Amino acid sequence: MSTEKSNAAFEKWWEAPEQRELRSSCAKGWGFKIWTASRTALVVTLPSTEGFSIYSEETAQIAIDGCAEVMLAAGITVRNE
Repeated sequence: MSTEKSNAAFEKWWEAPEQRELRSSCAKGWGFKIWTASRTALVVTLPSTEGFSIYSEETAQIAIDGCAEVMLAAGITVRNE
């Protein structure tokens, strides 16, 4: 995720009504550290193409790659099986 997108995502999260209590008890800098840690703690392991036997290997890989691209754009760590 680009720095600009990451900052925008944090600002949206920080200003959400459900973060009111956190904002009242935590400096924004610490809030950013909490938000960043929550993003880096999330790791998704992608399956291999073997689990998609009803599709060709190429089709399965295209689908898996598409999912990985979206997750990476959201700042989620992606690993291959």
